[in-house]
Amino acid sequence: MWNFLPIRILIGKKRKMQFKITKKNRRLGRWDYGSNAIYLVSICTEKCVPYLGVVVASQNIATLQKTEIGKCAENCINEIPNHYNFVEIIHFEILPNIIYLILKINKSVQDKSWNVGNFGPQSMNLGAIVRGFKIGVIKFSIQQQIVFCWQRRFFDRIIRDESELNSIKKFIAKQKKLALTNKFFPKNINELIQNQLK
Repeated sequence: MWNFLPIRILIGKKRKMQFKITKKNRRLGRWDYGSNAIYLVSICTEKCVPYLGVVVASQNIATLQKTEIGKCAENCINEIPNHYNFVEIIHFEILPNIIYLILKINKSVQDKSWNVGNFGPQSMNLGAIVRGFKIGVIKFSIQQQIVFCWQRRFFDRIIRDESELNSIKKFIAKQKKLALTNKFFPKNINELIQNQLK
């Protein structure tokens, strides 16, 4: 959702009204993102550049070939439960410019380091998990001297029941199918590199 905030600018002796576009906070108010729940997270690359993979056609079959960044992202997703023992990865899909991740936060009642609704260190919630994942991929790109950047924010949705989970999985499968037929994505690694250098 976009908000338009009016800004008065004084130019010479005339005053003009301009509008500045601001982004609304997309987080659900009063929800503790460290709470036990199943979440859908989508993380985009900056400006939706297809850094994560390329669509390769062979014998009339289109497949997604992950770049080194895409492979690193997959490894980092699989490593999340090793860093956060209360997280279970339910499903994920890596597309050329976006990652869809469904994860479950399931903290035990005995976990004393987490208090529901209390503000404190942001290390046991959804934001911390996503931040840690993004940092892992960025660190790899810097070490390998690969041009790469994430969008600053991420989208999330709290999945409330099995029916919604199944609908979201179908949506992700549809997005993958669209990505494989989309002419926007480069068809080979060389084209991807050339696009990055422009």
